[in-house]
Formats: sequence, structure tokens, C-alpha cells
Amino acid sequence: MTAKTMTNRFVWVFFFLTAPAGAAPRRAPPVATELFGAAIATSSRTTVELVRVQSFDHSGKAKAQYWQRSMGPEGVRIEAAAKRHAPLALLEVINSKKRMQAWPQAGRAWIGPAVVTKEDVELTMYDLSVSTGGRVAGQATWRLDMRSKADGRVRRSWWIGKKGPRILRREDYRRNGTILRRERVIKTEQTQLGKAAFLAEVPGGLAVSTRPTIWTPIGYVPLERSWETSQIYGDGLRQIVLSATRVDVAKSSEKPYAEVRLTSKTVGFFDSEDGTRLSWRKDGVDFTLTGDVAEADLARVADSVAKTP
Repeated sequence: MTAKTMTNRFVWVFFFLTAPAGAAPRRAPPVATELFGAAIATSSRTTVELVRVQSFDHSGKAKAQYWQRSMGPEGVRIEAAAKRHAPLALLEVINSKKRMQAWPQAGRAWIGPAVVTKEDVELTMYDLSVSTGGRVAGQATWRLDMRSKADGRVRRSWWIGKKGPRILRREDYRRNGTILRRERVIKTEQTQLGKAAFLAEVPGGLAVSTRPTIWTPIGYVPLERSWETSQIYGDGLRQIVLSATRVDVAKSSEKPYAEVRLTSKTVGFFDSEDGTRLSWRKDGVDFTLTGDVAEADLARVADSVAKTP
């Protein structure tokens, strides 16, 4: 037996004797696209989560609110408040047919059809990678980073539970790398909520608007039109502006920093003083969509726009 063989055996014996009893081999990261698909899939069981949501301005200051988010095969239900034990500020229910938002303190509500968009828009826009994410809400996680195909920078990160593919934390970033928004689950539990909790019915005594709308992120509702060809959507912290005009002049020579192919259109992404601007042309109409909102969310809004607002 050579000295090299004896040394190698000594190393392996030392490792075996010093390894923690019952230690399991390190688990290999899952395939990124498979982890993404599992994270956005509808669960067969209802889960209730307490979530802290933070929205960051350009200086890094955050405004926060708390959600009790219920998700399951029947739909999604959000109960939002400015503080953890504050009165209900927003109730939102989304199921396969309808979407309802109610502001009890303001005495008003909105209800309309549920709008479905591409579930895999991130796969069109980003390159995905997986690493160990640490613990969130007491659970071990994988971290799924989504890097822009345009410049390689991370735009969105999800921390996904290893035991169950729930998104326990998510962060969105601006193009310059600053954080835009964060959701973090504080507590999660399985429950037996019935179908009634996911019925999109307006609570009694509220003034109801039924103006048709497009897909918007949770909490964003149609506000009054600022002018004839534009519609503003807001959540109390940020706004998204959709504009449409018929023009006969040549298209601008400005080049987008990225382009994405959606269901029926290709949209260009541009930097804007108000965040990010998306532009596209359809049926002789020029559309622009602007907001300090995650790129993927703006893309979903654009994907749902079928005609002039």
C-alpha cells in the first residue's frame, strides 16, 4: 500500500468519524424552470399566510402594510391593513370568473371579470438560477433569481419553501439594482376555508363600480381618467398609467433596452422618470404603459390590453 493510498483512506475515515450522526447528504438544487412552475401552480389545499409588504421609493425609504393572504384551489383572498392589527383597509378576492376589491373605510368597491395573462412571462424575460436561500418563516428555502436577458442583472428573487413550493419571500428590483418591493411571509398555516371565502361578492353598503378593467397587480384599481385617451391605476402608493393614441408620424428612433414577445404583441422597455415605460403598436394605435413597478408585472398588464382604454 502506497503512502498516497494510506493518506486517502485516513481522510475518508476521519470524515466518517467526525461527521454528525445521521447527517443527510446535501440536497442538489432543483431545476430552475421546474421550481418556477411548482411555485406558481395552484395548490390543492388552502394556505393562510400573514405577509408583511414593503414598497420602497428611490431613496430606499419603505412604506409597509400587512396582508392576510389565503390561497387555494378556489382562488386568492387578500385582507390588507396599514398595521398588523389595524382595521381592514382593503379586501380583494380573485377567483376563476371575477375579481372584487372593497375599501370598507372609504365606502366603495369595484368588481369585474377576472383577467388571465401569461403565467410564464418571467421565462420570456429572464434567465433563472437556483441557490440555497436560508430560512423564511421557519422554513428552509431555495432562492430563485431571475436575471434580465438584456443586461444580466437580477430583477426578481423568490424564496421558495423546500418542503412545499410556496413563495415565502419575494423581492423586486429596479434596473439600477435598488429594491422596489418586498413581500415576506411571517406565518403560514393550513386551514379549511370554505368556498364562500373566495366568492367575489361586494360587502353590503358600499358604492360599486363595474367599469371593465385589465389585469393589474394586487391592490391596483382603476382611478379616474386623467384625459380622454389615458387610464390611471393605483394602489395608494404607486400608479400605472396606460395611454393610447393614433399617430401618423414616424415612430421614435429611441431604442428599447429590452424587447419581450407576449401573447399577441412585442413590447419594448424604456427607462422613464416615472419608472419603466413599455411601448407597442397594435391595429394602428400606439400604446404606452408607465409605472415604477416590476418589469414582469408591467408586462402582464400590457399582455392583457386588447384595445384602447
